[in-house]
Amino acid sequence: MLEQLTIRGLALIESATVAPSTALTVISGETGGGKSLVIGALRLLRGEKARASSVRKGAKAATVDGVFALEAGERSNLVRDLYAEVLGVPPEDDRIVVSRIVEE
Repeated sequence: MLEQLTIRGLALIESATVAPSTALTVISGETGGGKSLVIGALRLLRGEKARASSVRKGAKAATVDGVFALEAGERSNLVRDLYAEVLGVPPEDDRIVVSRIVEE
């Protein structure tokens, strides 16, 4: 489950942190308020192709970080095992951080 999303230097967003509720989270706002940018940031974490044009004007790079809690279950066990295999250590506190950097 996503615990925190941090966005820096992405399009109109200089810096923003979103900490979704464990229940229902609604993203609402005026037209042009950045709702789609938050969804776009999640897509970047998921591996979607990044465009250099998405970097905020004046920034060298855009950074998106997601902190995910690993809950009980087979899927989470696979993630834990893969994490440990790739990095050589198990996830700390059953949380992983996924980061994406897009350079201009």
